[in-house]
Amino acid sequence: MSFDVIPSAPHWIELLQNTKVKDIIDPSRKTVTASYNQDVKDLLKKLSEAKVLSAVVTDPEKPGVWGFVDVLDLMLCIVEVTKESDDVTKERVENLKWEGQCYSRQMTGYLVNFSSRDPFQTVTLDTPLYEVVQVMAKKVHRVAVMDGNRVTAILSQSDIANLLATRGTYIGSQMMKSIGDTRLASVGVKSVNENVNTVSVLRFMAENKLRAVPVVDWNGRMVANFSATDLLGLNETNFQLLQLNVKDFLLRMHGFSKPPVVCQTSDSVESVLLRLVVHKVHRVYIVDLGMKPLGVISLTDLMQFLLPQ
Repeated sequence: MSFDVIPSAPHWIELLQNTKVKDIIDPSRKTVTASYNQDVKDLLKKLSEAKVLSAVVTDPEKPGVWGFVDVLDLMLCIVEVTKESDDVTKERVENLKWEGQCYSRQMTGYLVNFSSRDPFQTVTLDTPLYEVVQVMAKKVHRVAVMDGNRVTAILSQSDIANLLATRGTYIGSQMMKSIGDTRLASVGVKSVNENVNTVSVLRFMAENKLRAVPVVDWNGRMVANFSATDLLGLNETNFQLLQLNVKDFLLRMHGFSKPPVVCQTSDSVESVLLRLVVHKVHRVYIVDLGMKPLGVISLTDLMQFLLPQ
C-alpha cells in the first residue's frame, strides 16, 4: 500500500508510512503463549520469566488464536475474586489466602479480554506502522503480528515510541512544543492516598476504568504510581499482601520505592517521549511544582498525538 505524504505533516508521518512492522520487530523478544485451559498460576510464571505483560491464548487442539490476556485482565480478575468481602479494611488473612487460590486456579481462557477494553487486533509483517498507530490510537495497546494462523510476534505502543526516540524525525517539529501548548496535555486525574487498602484501590480503579493511578501523601503530593503491572508477581503464595496499604504493598512487591515519572506543562513533547522510553513506563504524570498531580500522558495519548487532526 502506498501513501501520499500529507503537506506540512510532521516528519514522523513519513517515517511511519515508510516503515513496516517487520522492520522493528525484535527477534530476541519472546512471545508468550498459553493454552486456554491452563491455570492462571502457570500463566503468571510464564509472564514473570519472560518479563512481559501479556500472553497469546491458543487452543492446542485447533488452529488459530483465542486472543490476549494482559495485566489489566488479571487485575480485574483479582477484583472479581475478592468482591465478596464486605469490609476490605478488616479483610482476614485466611480469607485472602482462599481467594488467592481461587485466582491462581482460574482458567486462562476465561480471562481473554476480561476487561472488554483491549480487543484482539492483528497485523502482518508488511503492515506499515502508520496503520498500526491508527489502530493503537483507538486504545489498543498491542497487536498480534500474524503469519497465517500463527502469531509470530506482539507489537506494542512502546515499540512505536522506541522507534521515534531513536530517530531524529521529531527535531524541528511539533515534538519541540511544550505539552501545555498541544492537545497532548489532558487536565484532571484521579488519585489515591498511600494509606488506602490495596483491595480498595483495585476496586476504585475498576469502577473508574483506570489502568493506573497516582499515589499521594496526606499533602496531596505524588509519591508513587500504582498500576495493573504491579500485580504481575501476585499469586496464591503472597495474595495476602492485598491487605496492606498501597504504599506498603508496592514496597513488598518490588523491595524498594520506585519514584514516579513526571513532567510539567512547560516540558516539551520530545522530553515526555524520551521519559516514556528511557524509564520503560506507559504513562508520565503532569505535576505542579509541589508534585501534586494535574494530569497524565499515556502511550495511547502519544499514539493519538502522532496522527494528523
